[in-house]
Amino acid sequence: MLDVRPIAYISPLNEQVLDDITPSISVKCYADQGGNVTGLVRIYRESTGLLIYTSVLHPATIAADQVITMSAETPFSPGAPADDDYFIIAQTTTTDPISGDTNQNYLGQFFFDVKPGPMGPAPAAHAITHELGGMDQINVAGLTGLLATPQTPTTHATTHLPNGTDPIQPIYYKELDFAQNNNVTNINPWYGSSIGTGTNVMLAGAANHPGVLQLQSSSAVNTGYTFRTSPSAFLIAGNEVANFIFRPQVLTGLVSRRGFIDTFTTTDVQDGIYAEIATVGGVPGVLVGKTANNNARSVTSSSYTLITNAWYHLTIKVNQAANQADFYLYDTNGNLLWHDTLTTNIPTLAGRETGHGILAYNTGTSAGALTDEDFMDVAIYRTFTR
Repeated sequence: MLDVRPIAYISPLNEQVLDDITPSISVKCYADQGGNVTGLVRIYRESTGLLIYTSVLHPATIAADQVITMSAETPFSPGAPADDDYFIIAQTTTTDPISGDTNQNYLGQFFFDVKPGPMGPAPAAHAITHELGGMDQINVAGLTGLLATPQTPTTHATTHLPNGTDPIQPIYYKELDFAQNNNVTNINPWYGSSIGTGTNVMLAGAANHPGVLQLQSSSAVNTGYTFRTSPSAFLIAGNEVANFIFRPQVLTGLVSRRGFIDTFTTTDVQDGIYAEIATVGGVPGVLVGKTANNNARSVTSSSYTLITNAWYHLTIKVNQAANQADFYLYDTNGNLLWHDTLTTNIPTLAGRETGHGILAYNTGTSAGALTDEDFMDVAIYRTFTR
């Protein structure tokens, strides 16, 4: 049985000089069977949740009970500004070369700062030997207080938002990059299905978008495609985050939804927190944020009008108390285009469960491309009691 897991980040460190960084991780085989290991690393801006770097890891082979190091094939260049917060997520996939069985695991978020460099020179006349087995020693005899007395962290939060202070890794994290698998009907926990007689097709990857799934309509009205989880997989309880990277190919007649949604047809969502693209006031391609609680619905007071053939990054965040949802839209360079907030009709009660995913359909009768989908993920940053 395969059991190979990433166990630690070697690079980056928690504080990095403003220079190129080559991410690397430790990977351990916990079983008596090894295999061929591949992987991905992704780096995000913590302040925005925006994905800014992706690299594959150099492929490696691991044996039973072995620990190996895997490094990214391309370096990460943080650029300005320095002293910004970033976080990294790693994923490995191990394949048994004989049976073809696979084992996929994730290494949770590691947060790090980038500092201006280079670091200062070493202290003059610094001792090359030390007391107490190599530790620098100071005498705190007779002292009390925070310096001398062992301390327990005070008022330490048990849950955190990804853009909060002292963040922790997500308890639950799943991502879908359509470069991972050409089988675009079932990539756990998401699966694809037609809306009416709509279809999908895999496109060639672009320089910054490896693997793209295009959702398409047929010549029949209200046709398209959806890629989603079970419609009742999640009960919103705070600290949920979802990201989507997509490119509209048509705006007239397009209806598209992304986020926490439980209805994957042409009917609007019953319970969820999501962004919708539709024609509003006669203007096609208008994106708004929406919440739905047992078919009672709220819509953001502001909106953003998209254009075709442009890449966008959508982030949806639920706060810790689960009483506010924030919607962020960025362009391909990470510039914030739009942000709005909703505090009503957030579905949190039992029976108001929701799913996660994307859908697009055409209200007209033109067959063809609707949207291109590059990436989506879902994370939960609260402690589970299981």
